[in-house]
Amino acid sequence: MEGQLLPSERVCELLGEVLGCEMSAGTLYNARLRCYEQLAAVEEHIKTSIQAASVVHFDQTGLRVKGQLM
Repeated sequence: MEGQLLPSERVCELLGEVLGCEMSAGTLYNARLRCYEQLAAVEEHIKTSIQAASVVHFDQTGLRVKGQLM
């Protein structure tokens, strides 16, 4: 939903069409909340590891607007 900016109703439709499972918007919301809660410790570990690393790598690809790299 977040990555593709899909409304919850469309995600429910998609799950039904692709996976054959029916899901209400409430169930989808609860699943997202549960994932968010269960991944909090993982996210914190990743952040701490990045901050502690002597070298980190990030994609610094820019955006071109009218031929100029922004």
